[in-house]
Amino acid sequence: CSFNLHGLGKGTAQFADAVTYEVALQQRAAFIASELAGCTVLALQETGSPDDAEQLAAALNSNFGLTYQALAIEGPASYDSEFPLTNSLLVDSARVQVASVASVLGCAPQDYGIVSAGACGQGEYPIFDRPPLLAQLTIAGPPDAPWPAATTLWVINNHWKSKSGDEVANAQLRAAQANAVAAQVQTIVTG
Repeated sequence: CSFNLHGLGKGTAQFADAVTYEVALQQRAAFIASELAGCTVLALQETGSPDDAEQLAAALNSNFGLTYQALAIEGPASYDSEFPLTNSLLVDSARVQVASVASVLGCAPQDYGIVSAGACGQGEYPIFDRPPLLAQLTIAGPPDAPWPAATTLWVINNHWKSKSGDEVANAQLRAAQANAVAAQVQTIVTG
């Protein structure tokens, strides 16, 4: 499953004070519990920071008894003071074992204004301010399932550049982001 949290973070343009943050967190947890609790893996876009993913998993556990584990890696936009954004996953720890979690990195010869120290070599520039989250998971099936007892699943959670602003530049950036993810998929398929 996939769900956009619409900026669940503590940035000044999100939920900056503790009370409104807690209300927003609980609203999203209640929605996930009522509408998406059957999801073994839930890809989340617009998590503020990795800590916000942890807070959401804790709320789902304590308030709804759901055994989700949060997976998130900070990226360049994770701690933006105004509107932090991070891709994250919630996985049902009763059925999922996490083999690996990584960020998909990508570089291009064009500077898109994304600052990520050390991400790219000389003459190249980063293309992800909220890098896709790549996870290799082992999913246990129910005992009476017609598929094998455990299945490997690769998940790539994307949240590419929006279409707001300069669409000519944005379209070029989204194409570079898509190419980087496609190259990662090819590495997985042929590896």
